[in-house]
Amino acid sequence: MCAYRERGLFKRIRATPLPLTTYLTAIVANAIVIAIILTTLSILLGVTAYGITFPGRYLGLVVTVALGAVCFGAIGVAVSTFVPNEDAAPAMINFILFPLLFISGTFGSGTGGNSTLDRIAGVFPIQHLNRQMVAVFSPLAHGTGVIATHTAVLAAWSAGALFVAVRRFRWEPRYH
Repeated sequence: MCAYRERGLFKRIRATPLPLTTYLTAIVANAIVIAIILTTLSILLGVTAYGITFPGRYLGLVVTVALGAVCFGAIGVAVSTFVPNEDAAPAMINFILFPLLFISGTFGSGTGGNSTLDRIAGVFPIQHLNRQMVAVFSPLAHGTGVIATHTAVLAAWSAGALFVAVRRFRWEPRYH
C-alpha cells in the first residue's frame, strides 16, 4: 500500500469513480481469496505428502481462514497508513510483526498459560488465530473448531482495523 501511494498509483485510481470503500473491500477480498488458495494447497500437501488426516471441521476452517484473512488484510491496510514511505515499511512492519509471531506461539508452543508475554500476546489477534487453527485441526478437539472468544477477538480487530484504515487512508503521498 505504501509503495502504491508513493508511486502515485493511488492518485491514478482516485481519478476513476471508484469509491474508497470499494477499493478497500477489494483488498480484503483479495486477501481472503489468497488465504483460501494457500490453505487449500497446504492441506492438500499435508494429506498427500505427509499422510495428515483432516478432522472434518469444515465450518471452523472456513470461518477461521476467512476471518483471519479479513483481520490481517484490514490490519495491513490500517498499518500502511502510519508508514511514512515504502523504504520504512519493511523495517517498521518486521519490528512489530516478528516479536508478536514469536510470543504468540506461531513457531512453537508459545510461552504457556499465564506469563506476562502470554497476556501481552493475548491482546493481539495472532495468538487467537493460532489457537483457532489448532481447534480446527487437532484430532483431540471436539465441536466445529469455532471458539467464540477467539472469533470475537479476530472480529473486533477486523472492525477496529477497518475503521482505522477508512479514516486514515490517503490517496496521495505525504511529502514533508
